[in-house]
Amino acid sequence: MIDIIITTYNRVNFLRKTMESFFKNTDMSLVGQIIITDDGSNDGTIEYLESLKTELQGIKIIHDGQRKGLIQRFNQAFLETKSEYVCEFQDDVILDNGWLSILLEKMEKYDKIAHFVTGFDAPEHNVCYSISENYKIKPSSRFTQLLAKREIWSKWFPMEPMHSFPTPVLKDGEKIGSGIDCQIYRDQKNKWKSGVKFLVVPGLVQHIAEKKGSTWRGEAEEGKKTRDPKKQEWLKIEEIEKYWNKRSEVYKEKSVGFQNEEMKDQEEHYRQRYDFILGKIPLDRKTLDYGCGSGRYSQFFDKEKYIGMDICENLLRIAEEKNPGYCYHKLNTPVPEEIGFKAEMFFTATVLQHNCDEVVEKIFQKLAIMAKGRILLCLYENTSKKKGGYHICFRSEEKYLEMIEKNLEIMTWQSDSHIIHGEEHSLIIVEAQGKKEREEEGKC
Repeated sequence: MIDIIITTYNRVNFLRKTMESFFKNTDMSLVGQIIITDDGSNDGTIEYLESLKTELQGIKIIHDGQRKGLIQRFNQAFLETKSEYVCEFQDDVILDNGWLSILLEKMEKYDKIAHFVTGFDAPEHNVCYSISENYKIKPSSRFTQLLAKREIWSKWFPMEPMHSFPTPVLKDGEKIGSGIDCQIYRDQKNKWKSGVKFLVVPGLVQHIAEKKGSTWRGEAEEGKKTRDPKKQEWLKIEEIEKYWNKRSEVYKEKSVGFQNEEMKDQEEHYRQRYDFILGKIPLDRKTLDYGCGSGRYSQFFDKEKYIGMDICENLLRIAEEKNPGYCYHKLNTPVPEEIGFKAEMFFTATVLQHNCDEVVEKIFQKLAIMAKGRILLCLYENTSKKKGGYHICFRSEEKYLEMIEKNLEIMTWQSDSHIIHGEEHSLIIVEAQGKKEREEEGKC
């Protein structure tokens, strides 16, 4: 038998369509319990759910009028489950005919190679490998309608709202969260081949809320602008501080770098970075460490000749705790600020890649003003030939040099690259000076 968990919040119109498809296309002989949890809806959802109880016995409704988030609601429902299998889906899907029978059949057939099975194929994720019958195995966090044995679900119970995208926050500061399997994905990322595996059976589930924005914040307000996933969009300059503050609230020190990895794994990646970078740059110059974050690189510089700048107060607090005696400055915008520190070297590591071209241009414009004489630019960035999007922008070495040359006179430059975490990263070292200084130097 299979217990069904359905989570909902303020989308009664979607919920009606979801439940209609469920009752019409599900082999009810496979179903044990139907447990529906509501997260404080006030749009008629409760009245609709109560009407379902009169039509079909065995439906259990959980609601208390409060907003606690999808994760907590799933946890509540999971405690009520008793069957061998548990299937979860939200209030925004259309289930195709025979969906549950097909998923159960595939789950039983491929239980040696997959822990979860789903009928929703998230197109934005890469297929890692295929198995027979055109089904796929994916390590994705963007699934809905998951079926698995209860004992498998139990390995990650209770779920926690841990993920990499911004979420609403309750008044007391508790994270609301979204995406039931986010914790599963977080725990297993980069280890999925020996960890959790999802079997995808495409075409059994249609997602009906994609044009409405998030899947867990109710229907989008009429006329409210939502982010178009097909359109290339970047963090705007006024959004950057808010983004990093939210990210640092969730991931703390792991906000920068590889936030989905354990600290010991992060440290190994950073050790590879240190080995690649530190022997190639002078560590005794007066250094402005731009986007210093939690201060991972501070320790390698002379504290008397160092200042770290960052826009995120939470990360600077961590940097100060880890590196006593080092000087840090909170930026009001992503652009460096003149605070009486005459830098001889501008150092930044995987920071410019998190800013759009407009912001990077402003950074170099400001450096041109701040540079009194020559300045050494040491940029360590991801130079993979990838598209990027929203908070990450991949650029080539040539692109960075082009942006520098618009604002500064390049005297000499060199670069070197290596592969880390499966992607190309380059260290670009440029000796430059303000164009004004160059012109005055030529007159002498």
